[in-house]
Amino acid sequence: MINSLKAKNYKIHIAKEGVTLNLGSNVICEMLSPNKKIYEDMNNYSPIIKIAYKSNKFIFTGDAENLIEDTILKSNYDLSADVLKLGHHGSKSSTSLNFINNINPKIAIISCGKNNKYNHPHKETLKKLMRLIVKYIEPM
Repeated sequence: MINSLKAKNYKIHIAKEGVTLNLGSNVICEMLSPNKKIYEDMNNYSPIIKIAYKSNKFIFTGDAENLIEDTILKSNYDLSADVLKLGHHGSKSSTSLNFINNINPKIAIISCGKNNKYNHPHKETLKKLMRLIVKYIEPM
């Protein structure tokens, strides 16, 4: 992908903590991670992004795992959001109870196929959402 972008002379911006993008009228995109240059697990390079559109706030977590969530929690970002796209397809390696509590979403979205070979979303993740009475959209 990088070679294709370079061949077309596209400018490449690396996702990292602290980058803010103005996406137009009333839309702000703030990157909360990655926070380091080197991670053992490739999933932790997934950017966690907060998008605000007028009074609506969304957090997208990619495949980032609990390690990154904990780092973001320590950074004192305003994590409040209406919608949370759960990390790593609802895996138990992401979306800690502390992370969900800090976001306090009304809706959680889990991106995964129904009856997938990884058993995503994991039952532990769904129990967390039910415990917090967060509405979630099930796989189709």
